Amino acid sequence: LKGIEFSSPEVDLLFKHFDQNKDGHIDFNEWSAKIYEDSTNALALIWEVIQSSGIDSDELLHKMGLRIWDDAIDLSTFNRCMRVLDPTLTDQ
Repeated sequence: LKGIEFSSPEVDLLFKHFDQNKDGHIDFNEWSAKIYEDSTNALALIWEVIQSSGIDSDELLHKMGLRIWDDAIDLSTFNRCMRVLDPTLTDQ
């Protein structure tokens, strides 16, 4: 991920997430199960919206009308928050 730096614990967490069979290696099947075309990857599209806004996590929460100590949000609240960032987004 260009321009993003991960701490050692974050890298370990990501590796464990990708290493589905826990063999200490990430093979093509494990990789492709998690990484796929942006047009079908909702999280990648959300990330692009956030990146294109050029904001950090605190600014993101502020723009979305959320606070770090708020409870987890439901899907409708998430949709509303994302539309604040990019009004062109649809339910798709």
